[in-house]
Amino acid sequence: EQSLRGAAAGESAIVWLSGKTGSGKTHTLMQARLAAQLRGLHTLEISFAGGGDASAVLAKTVGMHRRAETHSCSWLEPLDPRHGGTPFQRTQRAAEAYFSEAAPPLVFLLDDYDHAETESRILVEALMAECSRREKQPNQARGLCIILATTRAPKKKPGRCRTLHLGPLDTTDARKLLLTLLGAISLPDEVVRRAVIEAGGNPLRLRQISRALRQEWMQGGDIPRTVEMPDFPPVPSRARRDVWMILQPFDREVAEVL
Repeated sequence: EQSLRGAAAGESAIVWLSGKTGSGKTHTLMQARLAAQLRGLHTLEISFAGGGDASAVLAKTVGMHRRAETHSCSWLEPLDPRHGGTPFQRTQRAAEAYFSEAAPPLVFLLDDYDHAETESRILVEALMAECSRREKQPNQARGLCIILATTRAPKKKPGRCRTLHLGPLDTTDARKLLLTLLGAISLPDEVVRRAVIEAGGNPLRLRQISRALRQEWMQGGDIPRTVEMPDFPPVPSRARRDVWMILQPFDREVAEVL
């Protein structure tokens, strides 16, 4: 909220989320998107695919956003190779042009940033470096908020960057989340305890368990204390994330249900 307020007021902010798969990074980005939209901020949400042939995903998405929102996006023009210079030099000029452009602030929500291709990564790093350089300039004309989500915390934290690691939920919070997800379904304490242990503090696993229990017991009936925990495939590992990361957030939710 503080970072979004700052962007709306013409400031720049960087927030870096990290955590294992299923720890709630994508959900946190979704909440940030809603908060930004309620403030009337132009928001771009990008989920980077693992591998593949996609290139310049960030720049292309910004361009599509420009056509949809009908506002200026001339700050991307220096990225064109016809303007000369190395890719690094062109992204530097684009980052400088962003803050010089008389346009509304933007909020970038970058999920799975650790899978970003080179072009997008260079552009994001240039924008973050420019944010840090302008930190001491109180009259910055255009605001910017970049919120990234990765599996691992950054080795080198950019200047003006807030980091937030999403670790496993403790037993109390995991229990509260499970009971909230179950709604009107009442579970024996023994079943709740085993479900919390099975989830290991992972919000994704808690959602999976609650969905399975709701589907089986929604029609009513007493749930026995000896009910078996549903079997699920393991949370996607780093070695198997390429295919998983191609899916957009909504498609992932559908895949989890299936």
